[in-house]
Amino acid sequence: ASQESELWKIDFPTIKGRYTGTGDLCAALFLAWTSPNNVEGCSDFSLSQSLEKVVATMQCVIQRTCDASEVAGSLDNVAARELKLIASKADIEQPPIKYKAFKV
Repeated sequence: ASQESELWKIDFPTIKGRYTGTGDLCAALFLAWTSPNNVEGCSDFSLSQSLEKVVATMQCVIQRTCDASEVAGSLDNVAARELKLIASKADIEQPPIKYKAFKV
């Protein structure tokens, strides 16, 4: 294993609003996608691929939460800003990659 540091970047659009649980979700996704059991090929760890999956999942979950809170007309309501995790199950399992990571 290399001890050399790497710096990666992903450009993606922000989604308006403030949401409850985004930091916890991001940390959990990163741990899950960097686990040897979830990295495709196991022997060839891909930080860029893991980061892309985290961003893709976060974008889907936050957008779904934003859409649901706008429909309810309550983007300022704390309960309406709680992440729609159950409704996002498919995106959590198989996130649609739209934004690519690149080395800086």
